[in-house]
Amino acid sequence: MDQANYRNLRFERRPRSVPVPLIVVGITSAAFTLAWIVIPHGALYWLMLLLLGGLAWAASYGWRRALSNLIAALRRLEES
Repeated sequence: MDQANYRNLRFERRPRSVPVPLIVVGITSAAFTLAWIVIPHGALYWLMLLLLGGLAWAASYGWRRALSNLIAALRRLEES
């Protein structure tokens, strides 16, 4: 077997990178903590209630159908 073809192979372990979903969860948690400190709690409650209601609505419909309904509603708002 010719050894010249296998000289440049690197079998070292690659350093593990942080998964993207974990980064998103961390950033979201940090943003919520910062908002909790900066925004009054009463206002933050109503903002988070709207967000939670929107997520629950999207989850009950299924993501694709909810997004298509949201896009259609936004297009109707643009046209009027």
